[in-house]
Amino acid sequence: MTNKDIVVNSYKNKRAMIGFFAKYLAARCSAGFVGLALPVSAIIAGVQSKNAAAQSNNIASGSKQDQTPFEILYKEITNSQPVSEGGVVIETPRLADNGHSAALRVYVDSPMSKDDFVKSIYLLSDRNPRPFMARFDLSPLNPRAEISTRVRLNGSQNVYALALTSKGKWQSVHVPVEVTESACLDAS
Repeated sequence: MTNKDIVVNSYKNKRAMIGFFAKYLAARCSAGFVGLALPVSAIIAGVQSKNAAAQSNNIASGSKQDQTPFEILYKEITNSQPVSEGGVVIETPRLADNGHSAALRVYVDSPMSKDDFVKSIYLLSDRNPRPFMARFDLSPLNPRAEISTRVRLNGSQNVYALALTSKGKWQSVHVPVEVTESACLDAS
């Protein structure tokens, strides 16, 4: 097992456990019962058996074995739906002096009306140890589909912005950013 496999499997296990707990607590809260009825060992055993089944399916199909964590995350976020290029703009300096705090501004061409608005904007990087940088949820109450933030970048890489519209369509753009001083050396 390579380091890449360990990172991907660790990410999948954490994501599966969080998803399982969220579903479990949502079911208990909607039934009017807030406490945990199952012991933690039973919950963990359920997650581990689910992960083992998922890993055996991946090995049998061979689909995710050669993919990077970024590619896997990109497909999970979009549910492998088609993503159109354009309609999203990332404004950032082409050369970031410091990877610890690179400024980004993302905006999406959208009327932001009740019927047609941007629901979410995702920021991803293809070279950070953790490719998921941020998610911003918007509503028709926002006057513009625009966000401004600072992110950490582990060296020169592409920064991706994905926008999900209320109609279920994905739009994306990516820009290369040259970084003179890398961040994320400790995988955080």
